[in-house]
Amino acid sequence: MTINFSKILIPVDFSVNTRVAIRKALFLCEGANTAIHLLHVMPGRPAKYSIIHQFFARYSYSNDQSDIKACREKLEQYRNYILSIRPDIEIATWIIIQKSIEEAIIEKSKNIGAELIVIGTNSHHSWLPFLNTVVPATIAKKSGIAVLTVKPGAVNDPIRTVVVPVGDGFPYNKVAAVNALKKRFRFQTRLVTFRSNQDGAVIVPGSVLNAYRVLKNNPESQVSYEVLHGNNRAKAILDYCARVNADLLIVNPDTEMKIGWLNRQIPDVLPVHSKTQILAINQI
Repeated sequence: MTINFSKILIPVDFSVNTRVAIRKALFLCEGANTAIHLLHVMPGRPAKYSIIHQFFARYSYSNDQSDIKACREKLEQYRNYILSIRPDIEIATWIIIQKSIEEAIIEKSKNIGAELIVIGTNSHHSWLPFLNTVVPATIAKKSGIAVLTVKPGAVNDPIRTVVVPVGDGFPYNKVAAVNALKKRFRFQTRLVTFRSNQDGAVIVPGSVLNAYRVLKNNPESQVSYEVLHGNNRAKAILDYCARVNADLLIVNPDTEMKIGWLNRQIPDVLPVHSKTQILAINQI
């Protein structure tokens, strides 16, 4: 299986999040055939606009022509900025009026055949996750497209260490993502697992050993594996990432993104200055 990152979708909210996502997308661009799509979603007013909507809404519900014109002008500024750095990249801008920002991102990513969605994130409702407008894990699961979440602290750092959790099955998509990234960067891949027998002796699953062999086929690859412990796997993985100073964590959005009992996601608990990027990619 082959994964490319030549067509990238960036959701745009005109904040520092957008600048973070654009800079990271430019960092990942593979070559002259790369296309970057900038998408801004203007939430339409709900049919029932209650006092709850007014209190919790993160965006104003407006879609008149003056607002649309202002959004187009801002998108054009981003477009010019990208072209000033990479004039060889194809740029497309989109404005969609839809009640659900998340669903608009999913729909557009499918329509354009995106290979990667890059989301910059600077703030969040870490203790009230039901208020989050965009949840990267949900987008990755529903779209089937890899979603990269980046904090401002990871903008300028190269990729030197990649952590890949491995379960029972062979991680086809994760291995394909690692191989895609190796076209651009040289880094160490650290496979991690949680399997052990009841007697406490460590057993390395065949899926880990097979992934290790496949990645090791490249003579320039630096690959290792390690068995982790802990009841909360997401927390154990994050602790490991901190210990090895990981630049990228590749996870399954369905089983490896949730941390804690309030349905918080891994990107929610990472501080703004974190250098660890999260790549959520569905497993076959």
